[in-house]
Amino acid sequence: MGQIKSIIFNTKVETPLSNSEFSITASPNQVHIRYRNIGIHLKTTDFRLFASRLQSLQKDAVVNFDYGSGSFLEALCFLGVNSTFPSHTRFCLFRHKDNLYKLRYRCLTVDLSKSEATAITPYVSTINSTPLQRMAKKLAAWNRQPVPALDQTMLHNRLSLDLCENIHLHFQNLRFEFSKPEFLLLWDAVSSINLRQWNFLLPRKLCCITLPAVTEWNNRFQLEEQVEGHYHLHYRNLRVEFRTFSEVGLGLGGGKEYFIDQEYKTKAVEALQWKLSGIQSATLSELKAIVYTDNGFIITPLENSPIYKSLLENKKEIYDAYTAIVKRHHSDCPNTWARFQSLFASIKADGYHEKNLIISKGDRTQIWDGQHRACILLHLYGKQKSIKLAHYVDQSS
Repeated sequence: MGQIKSIIFNTKVETPLSNSEFSITASPNQVHIRYRNIGIHLKTTDFRLFASRLQSLQKDAVVNFDYGSGSFLEALCFLGVNSTFPSHTRFCLFRHKDNLYKLRYRCLTVDLSKSEATAITPYVSTINSTPLQRMAKKLAAWNRQPVPALDQTMLHNRLSLDLCENIHLHFQNLRFEFSKPEFLLLWDAVSSINLRQWNFLLPRKLCCITLPAVTEWNNRFQLEEQVEGHYHLHYRNLRVEFRTFSEVGLGLGGGKEYFIDQEYKTKAVEALQWKLSGIQSATLSELKAIVYTDNGFIITPLENSPIYKSLLENKKEIYDAYTAIVKRHHSDCPNTWARFQSLFASIKADGYHEKNLIISKGDRTQIWDGQHRACILLHLYGKQKSIKLAHYVDQSS
């Protein structure tokens, strides 16, 4: 079920114009399901398996279930689906025509209006972390340019129907929420398909119905960090479950909730093409500092950092001696004792604004940017203070 640890961003999207159609169209190798403004492409074998299982269920179990009571029933659960279309590993967003946009994610295609695309694009990036805002002029000229493949999803072979506060349909890392009336309409439409007489070699529309104007979540767009360590992205009544932001094309900072140091972002994150893995939580006792020496650097617990020791003992000479070593490796290092003391005084007086994230990379506890802030927090709040980190990995990882 999952438990929310934090909400990273929460905004609203409009109800799309194409909000009423449910249809299923078969072709020789795949089945296309149209649900409101979302298209879903499935392998023919996966769809036939799902439809046959759905038709075999007892309808009374869905009709008479005590929704919202805290009860839970997994009425339909089986494994073995594994769509392998080339599009199954792709993510992209582009302008389709006029003021219409399309977002493609694995087996999904979502039709967006200009205003809805505008609401979403600040949070979305291409897989190599280039913000889509920078591609605005290029979107109109998009001509099927290849994009990097996504990793395999969580729960990549799951297909289940759950009854709880409402009705959940899970397919791989996707979940749709339905009210009972809406789901029964969908069920009746799928049940009307005669699977025995269906000649899947001939293209044909298997069913088409009109849906009610309102679904369970008409305008939600929200990203949640889960206690278990993964993430949920909600778009209307669709939920996408994923481990790292790059799985769903999400970028960092666009929602004005979290930021990283822009100078460091330009110098390292963008220049070296690091890939954002996710926003993670860690206690200060877990963090490791990169400490420079005359012969290179070592990785050590944060409390062993000369920066922390200079603060603990309030000795400028400790800080200055260490800064001199750092400048032998990085001549453009701007750090000074006065700057450090100013930062310390600011955090002590105003508190730590967690939206300004410390960066970790590789081992998730290694600080690559933000060691000064981490040392101040350790001094003020102790080892058990928990903070959030923007964790990156190499693009090739």
